[in-house]
Amino acid sequence: MAGSVGSENPIQRLARGFRDHPITEAVGRYSNTTRHASKRAKARVLDIGHPLVVLTRGTRQMAADAKTYWTEAGGHEKHKEWRDLVVFVFAVCAVAVGFQPYGVLLLLAIWAAGATYLGRDRPDPGKDPESEAHVARLQSAYNGLVPYLMDAHDPDERFKPGGGYRSGFTEWEFDDGDRLVSLKIQYSPFFKDGESDSRAKVERALEGKIGQSNEYLYDWDEEGNKLAVRILPPLPIGIPAQPWKVAEIEYVLGFTDPTSTARLIPVQLSAEPGGEVPVVELAPVVWRHGRFAAEPHLLVAGVLGSGKSNLLRSLAAQALGHGHLVTAIDAEHTGHFDEFSGRDGVLRVESQPAAAMDLLDWVCAESTRRAERLRDLGDTEDTLMTELAKPLWLFVDELASLGEAAGRAGLADPQDLLADLMRAGRTTGVTVVVSSRAERVSELRATVRNQAHARVGLGQLPPGASTALFGGTLEIGGPAVLPPGRGFARVGGGPVVRVQVPVAADVTAALPVLVGAVVSAGDGETGEADSFGGTDGTGGTGGAGGVGQDLY
Repeated sequence: MAGSVGSENPIQRLARGFRDHPITEAVGRYSNTTRHASKRAKARVLDIGHPLVVLTRGTRQMAADAKTYWTEAGGHEKHKEWRDLVVFVFAVCAVAVGFQPYGVLLLLAIWAAGATYLGRDRPDPGKDPESEAHVARLQSAYNGLVPYLMDAHDPDERFKPGGGYRSGFTEWEFDDGDRLVSLKIQYSPFFKDGESDSRAKVERALEGKIGQSNEYLYDWDEEGNKLAVRILPPLPIGIPAQPWKVAEIEYVLGFTDPTSTARLIPVQLSAEPGGEVPVVELAPVVWRHGRFAAEPHLLVAGVLGSGKSNLLRSLAAQALGHGHLVTAIDAEHTGHFDEFSGRDGVLRVESQPAAAMDLLDWVCAESTRRAERLRDLGDTEDTLMTELAKPLWLFVDELASLGEAAGRAGLADPQDLLADLMRAGRTTGVTVVVSSRAERVSELRATVRNQAHARVGLGQLPPGASTALFGGTLEIGGPAVLPPGRGFARVGGGPVVRVQVPVAADVTAALPVLVGAVVSAGDGETGEADSFGGTDGTGGTGGAGGVGQDLY
């Protein structure tokens, strides 16, 4: 810096000294203050004198209209006579009214009414009703899409150089802070919306024009040639799994935008070291579970590291907290369910293909026994059934990998067992939660996917996985790297909503330990607990093929 000052010539030093002089700074501050004060005074005067401005403008308009009438009517002899007659009658009426009591006031009232009407603020018919700032932002987004959505074969030419945003955008919405929050686009039927590269170019162009810091939800309607874009603020991350303040039959899958649900629940956030635990209200994504539930099973899909196992662990902890029974299969040996072993209510956790298939056989046999017992009992009150039977959960982490491992070992396809189990599970109290890599969702049979009416997709889903899960191409845009647990969820026939899954880092810390509560691998038939209490014959308490506790 010293070198740059020393290289200044005398005129530059004089100019800098004058610019940095305290008097110059004081004059600049005074000038700015005076300018702002004059602007505020002018705005206030115009606000107070607005009625007078309207009357003056209306009077000028009345005089201009009268002059125009006088000039145009005088151009023809016949029209001139008619003009003179009209003016004479108007003058006679005005004089007659003026000589009446309060006539002058009446004439003034008529003049004021006419001047007010003619001088009123009227929008320009050719002017866009949107504000200049909104028009600039929408037009900027339109111009950014023109290179990608322009098509010479499109007869409508919705996107073309020099076109207006209204030809391509059908709906848009700004929030109270003038922030663009939604946008609907109608594009050419010749656009290749079935190709992920073409869609990605459009999405990146929108993000560049609207803002990279936002999160975007893209809903491509390939049949109707429409794209619905929602620009959303980021959801809170790092929410620890905890006992949620919901009904006993409700399970929290994660949290979404407050506009996507009609309820809020209190949630404890992670506390700073030495600080208090903050409590906020967030909008939950709730999955209702129970006998005869409309969505008894759940399918979770996502890319690697998106938080699939994290969601399964969170649901397993919620089920154990309600006193339910839990079994789990860890097909890829991740160890995510190892800490559940030995906990009260956890019957069995397996990762080897043979043991996993044995566990599936046992759960299917248990479901069959429950169904037979229900037929024996006949029509029984639901409350009595609830008291007799504990719901049984089966978590299968990475089903496609389990099927691949079972095939290499020469075992049966686990999807055959799961399809039958899921069909009967609604009435027998058996809930199946399945996870799969997003790119391997197509390997799941339709008989398995169709039974899972509650679905969650985490991370950037490929188009095929998005269509298989939600019936359309849904994509998340915005930041280059999404936080784990971010995705979509749909429960039953409800709408697809964003979801942020809570972090299930230490969900078993509060669960009691019950050593010996694990089902041993066996043939699954000898000595197992009877469906509604006790053992059938030769059963023990944890021997081969037995159960270390009563299931009910």
